[in-house]
Order: sequence, then C-alpha cells, then structure tokens
Amino acid sequence: MQLLMNDHLFIERNANNKVAQRKKVDVVHDRGIAYFIYMLDDMHKVDFGDNYPIDFGRNKVRLFTLETLRQIISAVEVKLKRGVRRTFVFYSSDIMMMSDNLTISLTEYVICYYREKYGINIYITHGRIMDEKMLWGMDDPSIHVHNGFYTLEASINFIQNSFLLNWLPGTTEVSESDFYCTQDNSKRFKMYVGTGPWDASIAISKCTEFLKRIHVGSEAIDAVCDVVGELAPNAVEHGKSDCLIDICYVNSKTLDDDDEKNISIVIYNFSEKLLWTDLFRKVFVDNELLTYKKERIDTVRSAWDVHSSRFSKLYNKEDFYNLMAFQKISGRQGDRSDGGLGINTLIQNVQQYSTVDYCYVLSGNGALRMDQRFIKPDNQDYIAFNEDSNYVGDVPDKDAVMKTEFFMPGVAYNLSFFFEED
Repeated sequence: MQLLMNDHLFIERNANNKVAQRKKVDVVHDRGIAYFIYMLDDMHKVDFGDNYPIDFGRNKVRLFTLETLRQIISAVEVKLKRGVRRTFVFYSSDIMMMSDNLTISLTEYVICYYREKYGINIYITHGRIMDEKMLWGMDDPSIHVHNGFYTLEASINFIQNSFLLNWLPGTTEVSESDFYCTQDNSKRFKMYVGTGPWDASIAISKCTEFLKRIHVGSEAIDAVCDVVGELAPNAVEHGKSDCLIDICYVNSKTLDDDDEKNISIVIYNFSEKLLWTDLFRKVFVDNELLTYKKERIDTVRSAWDVHSSRFSKLYNKEDFYNLMAFQKISGRQGDRSDGGLGINTLIQNVQQYSTVDYCYVLSGNGALRMDQRFIKPDNQDYIAFNEDSNYVGDVPDKDAVMKTEFFMPGVAYNLSFFFEED
C-alpha cells in the first residue's frame, strides 16, 4: 500500500506520553490473541436537540475528532517505544460520530500506517468490555452503529464508503482496494498523487473518470478538478511532498426538498513546510521587495503591526501566517505576477458551491474556516476572515479561527461542494 512521504512527522508530532498515560488500558486474551483495550473517554457530547427524529434512549453520542485520533496515536506509540506490538482496541461506552471527512480520512490513514509498517491492527468500536470471550456488546444495534460509528447524519458519504464500519477482529485485513475505495460500487475515490511531473495531471484525469462514472454533471466535474488541479501541485511544489486526494459523492435533499449533489473533497500532505513557511520568508525575511507584489507585501506587513498587538490564545502569529496565504502572494521563489492564485481559485469555488459551513484549511495547530461570511474579499481582493472584510484593520472573527492540540504537518483541506441536480 502506498503511504505518503514524511508520515513520521505526522506521527511524531501527535505522539504525547501524557495523553497516553491518561488512558485506562486493560489486556484481554481471546483465542490466543492479546488485545490492548483502551477507553476513549475525552470526547465531546453531541446535542441533537429535542426535535431530532431518532430517540437514542439511554445512549449518548460523542464526537470523534482529530484530537481523539491524537489519543490513539499517543497510546500506540508508547507501546511501540517499549517494543510491544499487539492488537489495539479503542472503544467508547457511548456511540461515536466522526466530526468531519478529514477526520475519517486521516483515521483510515493511521490504521493502515500501523498495519503496513508494524503489522499492528487497530480497531475502534462502541460498547462495553463484557468478558474475555466477548470484546464488546452493543446496547442498541438498531441505531445504525457499525464498529462504533453512527452513520445517519454527519459525514455519511465518507463513512458509509469506509472500511471503518466493518473493520472488526476476525475479519480479513484491510486491502489496498479497501483503503483506496476502488470497489465498483463505491461512490468514494481516493488517490495517491506523487511528485512526478505528470502525476497531478494523471490525478485530474482519474478524478474526471470517477465523476463521470457516477454520472456527475460537467459543471461539478470542472469545479472539483479546478480545486484538485490547484491544491495537488501546491503540495508538490511548495511542500516538496506527495499528497492524497479523497473525494466522495452523495445525493442529498435541501430544506426546500430539491435534489442536490454533494461532493466532498479532502486533500492533505505531510511536510516540514506548513501552509505559510515559504511565504513567511518572502514577506518578513527577504530584504528586497519584489516588483509585482510590493504593494501586497507592504499591506501584509501593515496588517502584522495591527494584528500582533491583539494576539491571544485564540488567535496567534501562526494563525496570522495562515491568513497570509489567502492574500494573492505566492511563496515560491521569484517575481511573478500570477503568484498566489491557487488559493484564490479555491475561494471562488467555495463561494459559488459551498452552501453549508463545512470547509476549512488546517496547517500546524490552527485552522481557518472558509464560511461564506468570512471569505468575502474587499475591493482589492484581500481576504480578512471577518464579516467586515477588513484585513488590515481588524483580526479574524473568533469563529473563523479554530485551534487544536492535533498537529497537521504540511496542510490539509476539508471541502464540501453542492450542485443542483441536472
């Protein structure tokens, strides 16, 4: 199975001994296999409200996030450093719901990473540890829970096409076909994109073939391939790394009962360079101001003078650097008038096709939410991530910046586009 370059950065930066030590661990023996059993007990409760059509009874629903994935990485790495390689079962006494599609994709990656590199199986499930002969028991299997994950609402498209739903002890191992979702009936498409000169072009062709096969219209195909065609080469050129694209399609109904096509896109790479690394050098380190971007660089520096006086735990200098990537200044070396337009293409597609607030970009420990109200450009195309579109004079709105203890080396995009049915 093809794994990404630099994935050791991804694992090392999310392995934390203190996090692992907080986890209660038991050892259960079953049919000659010793399982490490960990309880996931730090997840947020999901509040569906009183009018939700499903009654969960005594069952609670918890949100499985990237920080939950960090707990799993930490626990496994502690045992690996001690030379112990066994099967791991992570469970919650409550039902779990994946927070978003990037979380699903990276969780799949972690499971396959440990399987490929160390021969370690990792299972994530819901229930109670019953006894040594039954590793868990379902409280109420009628609520459409598979291997721990509730499947009726958030992230339904990614999770229903994921091996996470049936990856249970005693089943066959996860195959490359399972990981890359290449089954004939799958409406999910995952592809490794290498660093070769034609790899990004091949990826666009493969995306087009997939979307045509599931009868997606030409407008949707063009929009998705525009995004892939900008973000995948960015990983190669700026991150000096390969990347993974993960696309899924689902039919959905709007509140007005209209048919829509929802196409979710996840793209990520692992790199020592964050979203802003090269751009930081151009704006704040290089002494010579370039011809084409001198005015924009001066504007970013002016914004720094204002923003830096208002830094806090919720908005810090790394968030400001992420914000720089949206100001039409390229991080690549040289003086080019067309630099920094890849993110602009992304913003245009989000503005046109994203009708719900599911889009964000994550790099390091900070993410920017690309909600419609945050990404409206001013008359000079600066993106402020605040509702007043005031880049220089005001910091992003508090809801536009997300912080996490999870660390994303390189950059990851979680996107969701909606298209009306033809």
